[in-house]
Amino acid sequence: MICPNCGRYLSFKKKACDVCGMELSLYKKTLSASNRLYNDGLDKAKVRDLSGAALSLKRSLELDKKNTNARNLLGLVYYEMGETVEALSQWIISKYFQPDKNDAEEYMNKLQQNPNKLELLNQSMKKYNTSLELAKEGSEDLAIIQLKKVVSQNPKFVKAQQLLALLYMNEGDDARALKCLRRAAKVDVNNTTTLRYLKELGAQAVPESRKHPAKNNANPARNPDHILKKPDESKIEVRPISSYIEEKGNVWAFANLFIGILVGICFVYFLIVPTIKKNIVSKYTGTGVSYSEEISDKDTQISNLQTENESLKDQVEQLQSDLETAKESSYNETELENFCKAVTEYMDGKVKEAALDLVSIDENKLDGDNTKKLYQTIKDTCFEKASEEIYQEGNTLYNKGTDYDGAIALFEQALKLNPENVDAVYFLGRCYNKKEDYDKAREYYNQVINDFPDETGRVGEATRRLAALPAQ
Repeated sequence: MICPNCGRYLSFKKKACDVCGMELSLYKKTLSASNRLYNDGLDKAKVRDLSGAALSLKRSLELDKKNTNARNLLGLVYYEMGETVEALSQWIISKYFQPDKNDAEEYMNKLQQNPNKLELLNQSMKKYNTSLELAKEGSEDLAIIQLKKVVSQNPKFVKAQQLLALLYMNEGDDARALKCLRRAAKVDVNNTTTLRYLKELGAQAVPESRKHPAKNNANPARNPDHILKKPDESKIEVRPISSYIEEKGNVWAFANLFIGILVGICFVYFLIVPTIKKNIVSKYTGTGVSYSEEISDKDTQISNLQTENESLKDQVEQLQSDLETAKESSYNETELENFCKAVTEYMDGKVKEAALDLVSIDENKLDGDNTKKLYQTIKDTCFEKASEEIYQEGNTLYNKGTDYDGAIALFEQALKLNPENVDAVYFLGRCYNKKEDYDKAREYYNQVINDFPDETGRVGEATRRLAALPAQ
């Protein structure tokens, strides 16, 4: 266990921190409760009560967000239910909290090693969202066609099976609805939505195949390895834990070492050196004996202490530099949340939102080749499209002629995503021209002329507008 106040490693039996004195009883109860909820989620997952397992695991993470065992299992539950984006988000967060010896890295690697399957799952998520919108608009026939493709691509997608069943029920096709619900029940046996729909149909909540486990040659309740699979569909085994050890960085270790050395330097310089000099003077004052040799020895000692002092100062500077480096390399949780949000939005097809969340992230601070590769993939796919979309929004606002400041903000946002967007540069000049800020207008007209010589149309317009500006 790690003290949440000072970061010192402690025995789980400790009632208070030995260093900072923080009382730990409530903190230990919180960790224990989080682990109990994790074990409860694991038990439910083993009998395929996936929705119940997800609920327990979410509550576990509410108590301890760094419980990577619970977060990894929640990702596996989401993956088994067909919700790949949610699973990937949980594994990315888990990898951040525990960079080393984390099963989440293996799960993500397995998933990313099969780009065709990942793209197929991505397309199924987009089609499900499209189907949902079509159903809300009353186009149930088109929604059913889309959902059939979704469940053929991703048969374990519980929400898609439920929505397809609901549409069949609305059309009076109870037989097909029942088939969809049976498939959903095989994935998540205790899903309340599935059970409610089955009750509406007057069907039994438990499929016939589950009433006679002997016919299936395996009892799911006694075969937990059959329940959850890694992204490569290989079997896994997840074991309950009795306690959770939280991982933290070593920034405080540098800080403590730095403080200790600084105190030692001050002690040597301000106490020991003056005392030695004082003792030398008082011991030999008033005597007629030659003390040149003794004084020379003392001077040598002082010189050695001063040399040692300089060496310690160099060490302090180096440690201070290491401390600053450690602080700079630590990843900001807000950036992590933005990255996970960008991944989710990218998988949902929200190009502009994914680009805006990703542009605020420092790529150099991303940990792991796979994470950087995912970042670059989203950037290459989204930034240019998002820049054009935002430019069109700014152009619409500019044409209205009522809010040039708003249009300027949108054009600058488009340029941040794609510095080669010559249209955004040109209309920034037009906006400032309309606002009679002629210096800024000249700046952007000149940028079009100098930086984009191949864009002859925009260069000609910028040249003409520049010549029409009032003289400086």
